Amino acid sequence: MLQSHCETEYKDVEEIPIHFGITGKPDCSGGRILIWLLPVTMVLTAGIMLALAPQIGRDQPEYMWFPGAMALYVAVISLAVTRRMIEVAMGRARTIGWRTFAIILVPIVAVVIYGLRQSAQQ
Repeated sequence: MLQSHCETEYKDVEEIPIHFGITGKPDCSGGRILIWLLPVTMVLTAGIMLALAPQIGRDQPEYMWFPGAMALYVAVISLAVTRRMIEVAMGRARTIGWRTFAIILVPIVAVVIYGLRQSAQQ
């Protein structure tokens, strides 16, 4: 069902931007099939992270939340970036946009700050 939707909705799209430079403009593109790259990667990564959760919880129960949080983070990023890739490919947008950059960078900065605080307390 999803594939038939994509084939009818995006039939005019021949190339999908697959990489955006620091300015947010696409600097590499590939065939339409590559639109599946991020969603498939997201599912695999989320599966691996969730499979690791019991091991992490057994060794360090205070970090059992981490694999689920990472799986959610990867899902949100891939959905945001895939959506933007489609918008750029269809001509609705020219760049990845500041919101997508924020979705990617804000959690990374938060984890770095959290890690620095934790190491300062020890």
